[in-house]
Amino acid sequence: MKKNKIYHGYHHEDLTLKFLKENTTKYIAKITGAEFCDEINVELINLKPKVLRIDYGIKKKDKIILYEFLSTKSNIANILRRIFLYVARIGYDYQLKVKINLVVTPEIDKNQVVLEYSPGQFFRPEVISFKDYDGDKLLSNITYKVKNNIKLTCNEFLALGILPLMKTKHEAGVQVVKTLELARKITDIDDELKDSVLGILIVLADKFI
Repeated sequence: MKKNKIYHGYHHEDLTLKFLKENTTKYIAKITGAEFCDEINVELINLKPKVLRIDYGIKKKDKIILYEFLSTKSNIANILRRIFLYVARIGYDYQLKVKINLVVTPEIDKNQVVLEYSPGQFFRPEVISFKDYDGDKLLSNITYKVKNNIKLTCNEFLALGILPLMKTKHEAGVQVVKTLELARKITDIDDELKDSVLGILIVLADKFI
């Protein structure tokens, strides 16, 4: 298998968030401190033939960790069936345990993310919801650092890209504008990384403003 090669597929209906789809799962993996040896090829060919894809996968010594970004409430059962098949296949291919993390936007109820694949048998992926993160607190902390010329960590800057999707007392559009204005002020960061985060925030601005 070629090292550090990753494929992406747009299999959700919410095309407005397709740019987020390419990046959010990687950011969540880094923000949550996932340590890994290598990315995995996330494209599998089924016998039908049919292509199975997932957003992001990393390989550790003893297991595979997968990340999938879910931004639509429709067809959740079908999406979970695809993920269930994918987990089974990739576990067989690598002969390793597989952990799946499903990253969901705030409007999705975590309790609904379950699939009964056989009578009395349930598939429950680990659900990481943006509701679990306090966006206002994170924005306040990063704003303080920027105002006081304290260098941000890479993960803190990455978090700005998805901060407007986190829990907040503000309207989504207001939070996007505040985050975008703050991100533009930050100069001591890699240009490519900054462009990527700004790109995500602009996509969110188009969606919520």
